[in-house]
This record gives sequence, C-alpha cells and structure tokens, in this order.
Amino acid sequence: MSETVTIRNGVDVDQLLATIEAVKGDPAVGTFTFRASSRWREGTYNVGEIGRFIHAGREDDSRDEAFRLEGDEPPVLLGHNKGPNAVELLLQALGFCYAVGYAANAAARGIELTAMEYELEGDLDVRSFLGLDGARAGFTEIRAKGWVSSPNATKEQLIELSQYVQDTSPVRDSLANPIPGDHDPRGPLNRGMRMEVTPDDLLEAVSTSKQALEPFVARDWSVRAGDLDWDVRRTLTHVCDAVGWYAAHLALRIPRRLRLDFLAHRDASNAELLDVLDAAAATLAGVARAAPTLARAFHTAGMADTSGFLAMGCDEILVHGWDAVRGLRGEVAPHAELAERVLRRLFPWAPTTTSPWQTLLWANGRADLPGQEPQGPDWLWHCAPLHEWDGTVPRQQSNPPRRYEWDRDSRRWRPSW
Repeated sequence: MSETVTIRNGVDVDQLLATIEAVKGDPAVGTFTFRASSRWREGTYNVGEIGRFIHAGREDDSRDEAFRLEGDEPPVLLGHNKGPNAVELLLQALGFCYAVGYAANAAARGIELTAMEYELEGDLDVRSFLGLDGARAGFTEIRAKGWVSSPNATKEQLIELSQYVQDTSPVRDSLANPIPGDHDPRGPLNRGMRMEVTPDDLLEAVSTSKQALEPFVARDWSVRAGDLDWDVRRTLTHVCDAVGWYAAHLALRIPRRLRLDFLAHRDASNAELLDVLDAAAATLAGVARAAPTLARAFHTAGMADTSGFLAMGCDEILVHGWDAVRGLRGEVAPHAELAERVLRRLFPWAPTTTSPWQTLLWANGRADLPGQEPQGPDWLWHCAPLHEWDGTVPRQQSNPPRRYEWDRDSRRWRPSW
C-alpha cells in the first residue's frame, strides 16, 4: 500500500513537519554554514559561485555543480551592465527569502497559494562609498510590497502570516541586526565574515596537528612522511623552521631574504619537537597581532602581507602535519572552515565546489581532485594581498627572487635578483 505525500504550494508538508521535529530533538540539525566566492574580472565586473554548504557540521554534497552569478554596475557607476550590482542582489535575496518563508509557512498552516509576488526598493546615497561626507554607506531605507492570492485563507490570515514571515526572515534579520564576529579593523574585510586568515586560525592549525601527532611521540620518527622523501622528524623540523622564518620576516617587515634557521635542538625528543612547533606558531601569531595594517615582508612567492604569512603558516602545519601523520599510519583533518579560509587566501584559483580539505591537499600536490589536472612539483601559492592577484596560476621559478624593490610608477613591489 503506497503512502500519500502531502504537497502544498510545491512544498512537501510531511518532510517539512519531520524537519521541524528533528530540529526540536537535536538543535544541531538546524545549523548551517553557507558559502559564496567572488572573483574580480575587470572594472566593476565580478563572477561569483555558490556551491556546497555545511549542514550540522558536515559538508552537504547534494549539489553536483556550483551556481554561477555575474555582478556589475550600470554605466553611471562605471560599469557595463553585465549583471545586477551587489545592492540589487541584496534586495533580490530579501525577496527570495520572504517568498520561501511565506510558501513554506503557508503550507504548514494549510493555506493554499495560487500566486505571490514581491517588489522591493532601496534608497542609497553613494557619497560615503566615494569617500565623501554623506549618509551611511548602506541603504537608508528598504521598502517591500507583496501580493498574494489564496482560495482558502482570509485577508487577516494572509496579513498575519506576512508579519510572521518578516519577523522570522534570516535575510531581514541579517540586515536589521549587527552580525556578531571577530571584527578586526586591520583589514579591508569584516573579520566577522571570516574571509581572512587570523592568528587564532594559526593556533587552531597547530593544535589540530599536535593532537594528531601526540599519540605517536614514543614511536620511531625516522619513518618516511607519507609520499615525501623526508622522514617524519625532518618534515616537522622543516615546519618549525618555516613558521619561525615567517615570523622573523614579518617582525622586521623586510623586503629581502634573512639567513636564519628556527630549529629544534638535534637532541630534542619527539615531544620536545612538538613544543618547538608550538613555539613557532605562537611567535608568528604574536607578531601578526602586533603588525601594522599594511605590513609586508619577503617571501619567494611575493611580498606577503600579514594574512598571507598566517595562511602559509597554517598550510605548512596542516599539510606537512598530514604528511607526518600518514607516515605514522594515523589520520588528521582540520575543520572545513579553517581549510576553506587557508585555501581561498593562498589558492584563489582553486575550485569552490569540492571539499575544502581535499582541495587544499590537491593545491599542495598531495591529492587528486575530480575534473582537475594534478598539481605538479612546481605548484605555488599567492601570499601577496589578494587584490594583487592577476588571475593566472603562478608556478615556482628556477631562480626565485632574493629581494623586492618598490616601483613608484606602478606602486607595486617588484622582484629583484
């Protein structure tokens, strides 16, 4: 005997009610982390992708391909109308959110809908955006009008539902209330959005790798580290050296290579080597916290900024930690959010719809990725500020630069040999 499925307004009511009960039983089922990426092309034209998201702490794989969006400005705002602009998309997001909330809640209440439309307007004064004295940078007012038709609901029921939808709209709530987060004034992006790599990320990375390695401190660390030619001890010694090297360069904000090593004593035990790794990470984190807003320093891949050095430190610790743990027949994987931030900071050309950790391993030449060519031994990251990325995939040079010099004409750091 087949079961009857209740569909109302295109919504599976039985599934909706089951979801509500599941969240009541376990609030974690109701938690999501949504993601979006945006890549600048030229002028005011950008291309965005929205792919997989995280549900209840796990990555959802229901989307085989990412959704692609285009954004631009009208000619009066220096664009070419290749797509709607960002504030228009914001209005559209609010309209979508209202419609989803109305349709789903109407279905749950037994209200049938035959038509629904929303029109939204927002007033904006661009003087603040242009660096001039004026009103706030965002919308000064948003107006929404809605029309709905139902064969079985009264006008009063529809109005009451409209108010409920407004009160429970995630987009409206995000617009109307401050979003909590680590608001760091040192960068151009709101750290509440967690778009940059922070000192706390670095400390999380070292904690993740240490926890995976500590059960093996009594083992022989002269075994090969994964597929590397180094053994486990040599690999972790390199990580200590690299992270400490980053800290020294950032501390001095020097445009040339320093001849220094940050190494554990040759007689240090395995446990003591992990302490040195902790010390290197804490040193870089401390230097990063004290660094001026525009701090830059030498790396062969470019004049790195503070976030670039932190991301490189995370990458060294996480990826080489993975190499070492593999050699010891263990397993380790960072939180998806941390892997995502490191990936987007160092490898802005990487795919956005695959697992962040697997993609970070791919970018480091450690793993295969469906539909992508393997990264060869000449892979390289982008550690300079993201706005300086030229859209190409960099590769290691046979003769890397030894210093950088400031070019007054282009206002960029140029490599020198």
